[in-house]
Amino acid sequence: MKPQVRHLMNRDPVTIDQTYTVHETAQMMINFGIDTLIVTDLGQILGAVTYRDLLEHLLSPRFDPDDVTVGEITDETITLVRPTTSLGDAAEIMLEDDRTTLPVVDDDLVGYINFTDILRAIHLAKPRAQTDSFEPAHYII
Repeated sequence: MKPQVRHLMNRDPVTIDQTYTVHETAQMMINFGIDTLIVTDLGQILGAVTYRDLLEHLLSPRFDPDDVTVGEITDETITLVRPTTSLGDAAEIMLEDDRTTLPVVDDDLVGYINFTDILRAIHLAKPRAQTDSFEPAHYII
């Protein structure tokens, strides 16, 4: 049986209502230690916003994070997966759609999976090489 999204998904999805300000959204990402929030309107998924989206807007001249709502900057082209989606398919979707997090739906939002979850599963599933130590390469530019 292929590993599926349901095996690794985070079952406590963090959502934010579209009416929150960009400042409040950034604070929420910091508080929860996440890089993507699922934006909702009355419980319906509107899209997602990432830390990259926030940075892009925050670096714009005359952008006031206290006057702009997250709904105004939300990427509404969101990709959803099901709990039964294979991890391989989820990774492929993330790469093709340039997403780091995918909401997981089964009629309603039931969780999310991110690229780190998939990388962790790959790392834990591979047998360890029989070496004494591993020294990562360091590059000085």
